[in-house]
Amino acid sequence: MEPHRTGKPRIYLRSRKEVQRRAKDIEAAIRKAFEGAEFTTGGGVDGVVHHSISLDSSDKGHLIAMDHDRVVGALFHVPIKRHPGEEFTGVGWLFTSPSLPKDVRRELGNRLVRRFHDDARRLGYKRIVTSIGTVDGVAFLGKHHGYYQSPDPNLTGYWVKDL
Repeated sequence: MEPHRTGKPRIYLRSRKEVQRRAKDIEAAIRKAFEGAEFTTGGGVDGVVHHSISLDSSDKGHLIAMDHDRVVGALFHVPIKRHPGEEFTGVGWLFTSPSLPKDVRRELGNRLVRRFHDDARRLGYKRIVTSIGTVDGVAFLGKHHGYYQSPDPNLTGYWVKDL
């Protein structure tokens, strides 16, 4: 495991092309982060890699956390524009590197989520509606960021965050 080098990883908004240029680094970081994860959705780690790197996301950006030149976290498929009439948006997978100290890792996760919420709010979204793919993700987003299971029977299995 490569040690954490600095106090605070930097977060950058990146395009799909930029993510694909670093696909090998990002895939390796995803595989390390989700090793041993208990998934609540199908697809496992291969699904995370596919959805994060390969899916077309021309109207979405990706928040990538870097420690110098090393990928140490990300939040994929964040909105970069809102279409007229849209009140809610979804989001892709979130991860932080297990090579980070626990407190730095937790704070990085919080920073990624807060940045996403702030950007979505600025775009005019009223809520987030998304699936959460791991047991740890459910605990983190529910406890620290106020996500709750959708009471709407048409959205069974989805989680909501009111902005």
